[in-house]
Amino acid sequence: MPPELDEEGRAKALKRLLYERFKISLSGEWFRAHSLRALTTRAWSDLHGGQDHERLEWLGDAVCRFYGARFLAQALPTERRSRVLEGYLQRLTTGDFQREVATNLQLEKLALVPADYTPVMRADKLETKKVLMGNVFEALVAAVFLQSHDATEKMLYRLFRSELRKLDRQGRPFSDVKEVGFSPESPAEWLGYYTLQLFVTRTLYEEERLKLYRAHVARHACVRADRMSVLAETLGLRQPKDTDVRAARRLLSMMGTDQTLGDCSFAVEDVLHISTEEFDRFCRPHMATNSGRW
Repeated sequence: MPPELDEEGRAKALKRLLYERFKISLSGEWFRAHSLRALTTRAWSDLHGGQDHERLEWLGDAVCRFYGARFLAQALPTERRSRVLEGYLQRLTTGDFQREVATNLQLEKLALVPADYTPVMRADKLETKKVLMGNVFEALVAAVFLQSHDATEKMLYRLFRSELRKLDRQGRPFSDVKEVGFSPESPAEWLGYYTLQLFVTRTLYEEERLKLYRAHVARHACVRADRMSVLAETLGLRQPKDTDVRAARRLLSMMGTDQTLGDCSFAVEDVLHISTEEFDRFCRPHMATNSGRW
């Protein structure tokens, strides 16, 4: 069964949705193409061809985590425990919350999903239609981010605002950052980690030659302490007696203190450039288990 709206109709409906719900006005052929790609699920592209939204979804997840961390640091300025902040962030960026947002935005009316879609397993998770809509939301966030950082902040703040107001009434959660090899000691380090993760994700997103699962493994390698210490040295932050972890902490603290998205991005892209041979070395142990849908 074909979608209810043709391509032009979906583009207009999405533009109207962004303006009516968030007072965001984005236009141009580039944004139109990326926003339509955000609405295209893997299941649909497998049947009908064209680019699906999975790379955008991957970037959108990092965008949501960065802005969620930033809003939390602002909403809870006296909270000094990064594990508490991480616990709150997990609540803001869960699949359940994203699926709820997608439902409220009625993205199912715009997304391209086969009428006879059958849920599949992806990364040990059953990908139902509701899960697909959460993925569409993340992909849409990425499309907006690539067009305008200001519009992204405005959009996500409106979506996170009600959740931020409920935080203290829900009890204090505890959680650890999953990918980094050490626990951030301060809110600045914690926020710096998500800032760096977003820079790295955006850089790898632009490497279209990379399969998504390889980009994911490469990101994990990029945010290790030894790699972050190289970036810290390039920026003049590393002290003579610093260990890799200490240098990484200095880098993250600096990035968490300076929240202008343009700052440091050039250095991240230059220093964290990884050759094809290095990608192969990083990915080889993971290919057997992570090839799947990625």
